[in-house]
Amino acid sequence: VGCHAITRDCRRILGTVGGIRSGGMLLYDLESFTPLRAEPSANIIQFGSFSPDGSQLVGVFGDDDRADRGLTFFDTRCDATSMPTCGQIVSHVPVEGIEASHPAWSPDGAHIAYTDVGIDSVSQRPESGAIGIVDRGAGDWVGRRFLVPRVAGTSRINPDWAPDSASIVFTESTCPGGDLSHMDCNGD
Repeated sequence: VGCHAITRDCRRILGTVGGIRSGGMLLYDLESFTPLRAEPSANIIQFGSFSPDGSQLVGVFGDDDRADRGLTFFDTRCDATSMPTCGQIVSHVPVEGIEASHPAWSPDGAHIAYTDVGIDSVSQRPESGAIGIVDRGAGDWVGRRFLVPRVAGTSRINPDWAPDSASIVFTESTCPGGDLSHMDCNGD
């Protein structure tokens, strides 16, 4: 198990397994310590973030040649009535760039920030990143835009929200010699 996400109420944890080019999903109930979904080789998710109420998960997987590597939403209610759809894909939001990586769902549920990848690589190593954002509209995600734009010689990656959803923190790497593909400048 590598990257992970925990619901805000600490009842469920997502663990991704398999590493680069694998993207398996493990979803566990932390109250009973039982697996809700275990697909270690499904190639569906590398990074994820739960909705504030824990009923959905937004995930990304950009380690293959699929045409759209946007934001994928999974059902994580996983209660007695929803177990047949537990961990299943419920929707997908495309992004206009190469791929989305490292999503972060705002605590108020109104926004999802993500790394907008500028140079194709793998989800674990986004290069030439900018910080993108989508907003919850009337039943859908809209308004894709750059919150922090791409800049030559710099990579902006791994956004996360303040508890009040009013601001974001992210990592910014100044690339050695301005080389965006330098290993010291990717999201890993």
